[in-house]
Amino acid sequence: MVGSGDNAASATVTLRGDLDLATAPIVDERLGELVERGQIHIVVDLGEVTFCDSMGINILVRAKRRCEQHGGSFSVSRVSGEVKQILRIAGLLDILTSSR
Repeated sequence: MVGSGDNAASATVTLRGDLDLATAPIVDERLGELVERGQIHIVVDLGEVTFCDSMGINILVRAKRRCEQHGGSFSVSRVSGEVKQILRIAGLLDILTSSR
């Protein structure tokens, strides 16, 4: 997980590799820390994510909910390949790619 483009209220987070049972708790913790610090407008760049399971999907939905509960926004960007198909099948592609 790499953060970039951070400012007082927003952050862009770039993820790499798999977003799954092994990595999702770490991502969840880091995204939660951003919200706690007041960075409530978050974009997660999934361009380098090669796999996402149900745990990864849960973390993305949870992060969106957290941001919105604090008056912020959450979206994913550069979704492609298998990850895009997984989010589409789950009915979440449009929900997670729009910031509100």
